[in-house]
Amino acid sequence: MKKKYIVFIALIVLVIGVISISVNKSKNDLKNDKELTKDIRELKTFKTFHYLSKDLREKAQDDSLHASYIYEDTTPPVLKNEADLIAIVSVISVDGTDIEFEPSVGSTYGKLVINNVFKGEKNEGDVIDYIKIGSVMSLEEWEKGQPVAAREKREVMRKESRIDASTIFYALHYEYDPIIEDGKTYLAYLKYNENVDKFEVIGRENGLRELNINQKDEVSSVSYKAQEYNIKNNETDKFESLDEYVNKYLA
Repeated sequence: MKKKYIVFIALIVLVIGVISISVNKSKNDLKNDKELTKDIRELKTFKTFHYLSKDLREKAQDDSLHASYIYEDTTPPVLKNEADLIAIVSVISVDGTDIEFEPSVGSTYGKLVINNVFKGEKNEGDVIDYIKIGSVMSLEEWEKGQPVAAREKREVMRKESRIDASTIFYALHYEYDPIIEDGKTYLAYLKYNENVDKFEVIGRENGLRELNINQKDEVSSVSYKAQEYNIKNNETDKFESLDEYVNKYLA
């Protein structure tokens, strides 16, 4: 009789233990699910945006300004010293252009998200405002930065030919210096410009190097492995090893 009681009590203890383990497991699973949901919710993904339609940008006439008369050392070692921030970045938006910052070829401004950081105090996932020389803009907008006499003369000629300056677009940039595009990922050298309260992409042809990643409608904060990607040489238009570049100039 005592043995039966002992067996019965042992079974009760075993059942209670199994129930306790199941409850704790359920709580842990719920906790893990919440953590997973939190991670998914905090993943920073952004829909890309450009203030101009794709059709207008594709029809824009390319106008490259030869910059040999401008002396500026844009070699990587010099840019590394000058830059406040060196990072792989993905462009969220091109919000507009203007001729106030750079009248010759205009400038482009918008937002980008930071991925890998090689120099600077920003973190992966931070979103910053940028400005870069070079733009796609209408002839009408570009002429606002030109001398009044020249602007008025061209206006008379267009009226005679019935040409609307607001419908003519140019891709304006210095030779080999790319125009920044939304949805693309770049290795960028940036310096904070307090006059415009934005990070300026510096270094012309060496300051913005595109990664071999397809242009996207959405961009996210991602940590890229240098061994798996290449960056474009803006002079040769060919892609080169990102890993070799990082080890040579940014390590």
